[in-house]
Amino acid sequence: METDRIRYALSKQVSDIAHEARFDTRYGELHLVGADARKIAALVEKLLRTRLKHAERIAAKGR
Repeated sequence: METDRIRYALSKQVSDIAHEARFDTRYGELHLVGADARKIAALVEKLLRTRLKHAERIAAKGR
């Protein structure tokens, strides 16, 4: 279920991103730590909370 995956990401993965964020691109890896990683984690958390609200609304309509 989509909501479970988002909740897991919020509970485990976002806090991990706050310590170290890595992005793999076709041009190589981008590695961020410290304040930059925390900023990325905050943005990801905001995005996921928005997606969770949307997924919960859709799930509630389907009941």
